[in-house]
Amino acid sequence: MNKKAFVLIEIIVSVVLLSIAGTALFKASANQKKLYSITSKKTDFLRYTSLVLNKHSTDLHNKDINLYDFSKSAYSIKNDNLIKILKNTKVHYSQKNQTLLSYGDTKENNSIDILIDEITLSNTKSTSKYLSVKM
Repeated sequence: MNKKAFVLIEIIVSVVLLSIAGTALFKASANQKKLYSITSKKTDFLRYTSLVLNKHSTDLHNKDINLYDFSKSAYSIKNDNLIKILKNTKVHYSQKNQTLLSYGDTKENNSIDILIDEITLSNTKSTSKYLSVKM
């Protein structure tokens, strides 16, 4: 007997194998999109935080201002999309000096002081906090 056409079982097996491969590729693609989203958010946060950390001004401590007002005096920003993003991002910057350990009679000579920078960035989607500790 000369076989010239596919049998129904062969077609069903090939469709099942293709659907398994397609499902695996779809899941891998979804995982990559999620990983890209997380990485993008972290990168943006680090960029915006570096704007704040590069400008230590006591006038800005404990004030809620948008990131554009915080950075416009130090940087010349021409991109309208970036200006819109910076205006929608609020920043709260505070700096605290605390004594971690004190021993002996006088505080000046026998204490360990730490300086804590706290930066909170918030927009309509999320809020992120950054702490920096210096001894």
